[in-house]
Amino acid sequence: MKCPSCQGEWTPPPNVSLSKCPFCQSDIIQTLNEQSGELTPEVILRNLLQVYGIELLQKEQRLSAMISDLFAHDKRTKKMLLLSVKEKVPQQMAAILESEQRELKLLAIKSNLLDDGILHGGAIDQIINFWRSAMEWEEPDDSFEIIWQRGYCGFKNSRGEMITPFKYDYADSFKAGLAKVEIESKWGFIDKSGKEIIPIKYDHARDIIEGLINVTINNKYGFVNKQGIEVIPLIYDHSSECFREGLCGVKLNGKSGFVDVNNYEVIHLQYDGIEGYFNNGFTYAYKDHKCGIIDKTGKEITAFKYDYIYCCGSLKHGPAAAKIGDKCGYIDVNGNEITPFKYDYPHSFYYGFASPKLGDKHILINRLGKEILSFDYDEAWSFSENLVKIKRNEKWGIINKDEILIVPFLFDEVCSIKNGLARVKNDNKFGFIDTRGKIVISIIYEQASEFYLNYSIIQLDGKFGLIGINGEKLVPMKYDSITDYSQDDNHYDYLYAGFHDFENMIEVKEGAKIGFLNTLTFKEIAVNYDQVYCFSDGMAIVQLNGKYGFIDQKGIEIIKVIYDHFTQINLGYEGYFYRGLAEAKLNGKYGFIARNGEVIIPFLYDGIIKNCFEYGFCVVELNKLLVMINIEGDQIYENVYFSENIFLVSKGGLWGFLSIKGKEITPLMYNDAGCFFGDRARVELNGKHGFIDKTGKEIIPLMYDHAGSFISGLAQVELNGKSGYVNILGNWGEINIHKKNS
Repeated sequence: MKCPSCQGEWTPPPNVSLSKCPFCQSDIIQTLNEQSGELTPEVILRNLLQVYGIELLQKEQRLSAMISDLFAHDKRTKKMLLLSVKEKVPQQMAAILESEQRELKLLAIKSNLLDDGILHGGAIDQIINFWRSAMEWEEPDDSFEIIWQRGYCGFKNSRGEMITPFKYDYADSFKAGLAKVEIESKWGFIDKSGKEIIPIKYDHARDIIEGLINVTINNKYGFVNKQGIEVIPLIYDHSSECFREGLCGVKLNGKSGFVDVNNYEVIHLQYDGIEGYFNNGFTYAYKDHKCGIIDKTGKEITAFKYDYIYCCGSLKHGPAAAKIGDKCGYIDVNGNEITPFKYDYPHSFYYGFASPKLGDKHILINRLGKEILSFDYDEAWSFSENLVKIKRNEKWGIINKDEILIVPFLFDEVCSIKNGLARVKNDNKFGFIDTRGKIVISIIYEQASEFYLNYSIIQLDGKFGLIGINGEKLVPMKYDSITDYSQDDNHYDYLYAGFHDFENMIEVKEGAKIGFLNTLTFKEIAVNYDQVYCFSDGMAIVQLNGKYGFIDQKGIEIIKVIYDHFTQINLGYEGYFYRGLAEAKLNGKYGFIARNGEVIIPFLYDGIIKNCFEYGFCVVELNKLLVMINIEGDQIYENVYFSENIFLVSKGGLWGFLSIKGKEITPLMYNDAGCFFGDRARVELNGKHGFIDKTGKEIIPLMYDHAGSFISGLAQVELNGKSGYVNILGNWGEINIHKKNS
């Protein structure tokens, strides 16, 4: 054991776990409790396991009691962790700690949790990450920080030392001991000393999964290991992103199959297409435009006669749905068709039942393909392990597996179970029932979100607040609106469709002012702005009196609210900052600032036009001209035009061409030039005109006194006082030269 206070270590007697440190006599749990408000869940759990050992995970009752004590200040995390213990998540993770295939086994744990419908994907990932870090599967990623300086990034360790120079265009966090980095659109990996382990030469590189990385060069796919050795040669036209269940799908010369980690063809490349992964030992493949199921030995479980097969990995838990023509049916694990192909739309098995659609009705079938229920009903869905919800005459009720009606046909709506509760609607009021069909939260609310995360946004008497899974008031009902950033078509719909908060922050409005609510602490954050935007990477844009700035998760203004505008860059990649810079507008002019508010590129420009430093440069408008600047803010070209994905640029009176990524197609060598039209661009050198192609090659010699751009495959040219037209081949026999009109 290890004391979290004095760091002293000792071995307790067998079957004895001391409550006090034998060195400093401090109460171990009390010490952790005193620090818990300042520590992250991962650190608290890691300390707990360091003190009491990994064997604590097998003592479910004691572990649950400790979690309840240590996370009393954080109700949401406490509930998530207690649920994870109940579902034996940490115990399962500890069992695969030393496994060579632990990442794949971890995917199976996640999949089972999703299949059970207990939690949504985001909460499952959070739980897994808590325990993963606590068990120290790898050194915590946050021991290194990615630092940006003038558009380039490097890494700083926990001692504040830079382990790399600022030279990367992009960098990812450390995972499995390596960090992915990019320089000029090439990717590689460095270790925690900053040493380049995997050369920065690949066009694309995926994350490390089970010690292997999917990489490509010139559209050829393969895999390297963590030492940079190419264990699967880059010869394939396509491949799956990773190995799953020991195999990876590959494609070569139009045919697909599966290889193992030694590049042995376990399933020969004979299929026209494959799903790409095995799931519970099965996948589907295409042959002669028809689909069939195969197992990991390559055995064809079904004939190749189906137009589509739905989720054949579900064969382990129940039959898979398949389609022939416009009708669907079900296939069992042996490839037998257990239902006729008569259904109009299939649904996967859930809690032992499926509800395919037949005409306007959903039919309930069991794993044998038998249609069940003697009830006269319009729709039926498996609801939990022992219950089925059925709809009749526009009302929903619930029956058990013995077809006994336990909840009458009362509800206008019954949703699926989230965190043990299902939202129900009756007479335009919402409430919640448990897995037994018992009403546990009264049907009194005007609006209510589902319990995707251990809390629900509710509306009562026109005001919004939050309740917990026991109906307790987590946040008083005082807000005029509460907004989640859900993934539905309306994006700002505050109640429905895949409820997710961004970085544990949801938007709240009280009166005319808007701010945030922290869903971990349920504390209000900075409700004093006219408008706010969702958090990304710890920062959110806020607006007050027509001016914009940034706040952090404590509500502190880290960038003053003085700007006319910020451009919101694609969330999920770099958030509001790209390469460490945000595009801003101040007093009618554009420039770029860093995350700390420092002005990196002055506010000089009339507009930001293209390529916001994606490739190290940006096209901006200055005095009604387009110019190109680099990430240092230096002007590198005086005039810029763009067409056909190619830049025409000039400097010092000379013109040249660049690719969309800024790579030189021709040097600055021409006295004049025109943009590309089609595959040709006009150029002039020493008074003579000709044409180049998109590689910079002079296709039509520089011999004309004048030349116009190509239009409809022809360009007007002038030679020795005569004019005519030339085609794109520049073939002299195709040129029509005649006397110029006087």
